[in-house]
Amino acid sequence: LLVAAAWRRARGRFPSELFDEAIAFREVRGARRVLRILELRYAPEPLRLVRERLEQPARRANALEVLDNTIDPSLRSLVMPFFDDVGIEEKLTKAGLGPPLEPLPFLESQLDHPNPFVVLLALDAVSRNDPALALPHAGRLLDHREPLVREGAVHAIVRGDPEHAAERLRPILSDDDPVVQRIARSAIARASSPTPSEVPMESTIEKLLALRAAPVFSKLRSEDLAVLARVAEIETFPAGATIFTEGEMGDALFVVVRGAVKIEHEGRTLATLKNGEPFGEMAVLDAQPRSATASAAEPTEALRIASDAFYDVLHEQGEIAEGIIRTLSARLREANEMLEKERMSHVPAAAAPEGRS
Repeated sequence: LLVAAAWRRARGRFPSELFDEAIAFREVRGARRVLRILELRYAPEPLRLVRERLEQPARRANALEVLDNTIDPSLRSLVMPFFDDVGIEEKLTKAGLGPPLEPLPFLESQLDHPNPFVVLLALDAVSRNDPALALPHAGRLLDHREPLVREGAVHAIVRGDPEHAAERLRPILSDDDPVVQRIARSAIARASSPTPSEVPMESTIEKLLALRAAPVFSKLRSEDLAVLARVAEIETFPAGATIFTEGEMGDALFVVVRGAVKIEHEGRTLATLKNGEPFGEMAVLDAQPRSATASAAEPTEALRIASDAFYDVLHEQGEIAEGIIRTLSARLREANEMLEKERMSHVPAAAAPEGRS
């Protein structure tokens, strides 16, 4: 409750869509843990029903009533504030907790969180909104044990001290992690360029936001997608450029970030894909030649995920595989429906089944 309340205060000054999601998940997880602990003391079946129904708006009131009637009066003041549909400040009062941390101290405390993804989000929130405040923390986080955090520190240093970024980042060019090395080289090139805007500056946060926009990944937690975002690379294509050709072996899948991609088979347009839509995944999954040609219908940016990196991530994140399967199933249905419509359009009216003439 204190963490959630502190973030409510901090988000006005340090807004972060991804931190919003992370805090919401921690609230849900905290409530579930409370119910799990209660199952050790009370009959588990009613509490299991409470856990299932709390997330169903139509049944939430009933779930709260069951919970209130199940636990002892002495525990209600400790337990119910986690679930009451009241403001966070009122929850703190009911639970007898003190005031939450102020915005900056709260985010600084999150920079020492044991979860590296939380550290990354806290550092990103501060550095995007007040780069100078993040700079001292970014310097020490360049030595963090997790590459994800070191990468975030590189971006924070570029934002907070662009004039000396190249000097400060040179030692990390020999980092053990190849992604951190690449990001550091890009950052130094950007800091040294007379036109920094022309030097691409990829970040896992930006790629993560692009992946979350894809329906295939929209139901996954950002923390689960972060592994995939790290190995994705941004590629740009001018209008008319061929991205891959029908018949060639597929070594990567793509997700449209901006623009549009035309998919053609034997010269016939099958689909035009927009922001957030994946393509090229079939050849990657079945290790067969490309079944269609993909080209940029207009100036386009896409995330490219190499096959080897994709399979490495799938072995760790089964949820991503489920998302890909759902997308392929939906496309197969659409293709079957389109073929059926075409078939029926060539059937003479007298021969057409009833209701389709």
